[in-house]
Amino acid sequence: MPLGVLQARRAINQFQPDVVLATGGYVAVPAGLAARMCHRPLVLYEQTVRLGLANRKLASAAARICLSSESTLGLLPESARADAVVTGNPVRPEVLSGQADRAVQALALGGFDRSLATVYVTGGAQGSQQINELVGQSLPWMLQRANVIHQCGPANEAACRRGRLAFRRSWRPATTWPGSSAASCPTSWPSPTSWCRGAGRGCWRS
Repeated sequence: MPLGVLQARRAINQFQPDVVLATGGYVAVPAGLAARMCHRPLVLYEQTVRLGLANRKLASAAARICLSSESTLGLLPESARADAVVTGNPVRPEVLSGQADRAVQALALGGFDRSLATVYVTGGAQGSQQINELVGQSLPWMLQRANVIHQCGPANEAACRRGRLAFRRSWRPATTWPGSSAASCPTSWPSPTSWCRGAGRGCWRS
């Protein structure tokens, strides 16, 4: 840690930034401490609901703390809450202006219905396992209302597969969604945990 702070101080003194932005993780701590030593404003950004250890430790040194969720405010040290602002997660314009039909073809999302809303679920850091479990429990309700694409990490892949297999056994397309058939589902999937359901038919990877 002392060496990291020394290196960060050297970089700040050479670059002379107007603001130092830290997004959490252990690598942010030396930079955050160096920013304070060099009298540079430190801005923290927490992209998850659960406040990470690095941002929690640096909160008292920050000029501003940007949060993705209002529920994170209560996790900050009380002395730092006045410096916090809920900004949400920034989204590049390209993400909102993409071509949905091309994505459906590229990802081989069989059973996708463009007339339904699409829910993309992904998690990271400490909350990802809870998200994966909640998605599995909510499948019957969600798949009646939307196309759902769920992405998870390698550590949770086996559990997600088991959940999808159990769901497939209890919710058979031929009986639950009239007009569906195994032929309507893709034979190969682009990622281990991709699946979707459209009105009238459903597809899973198992």
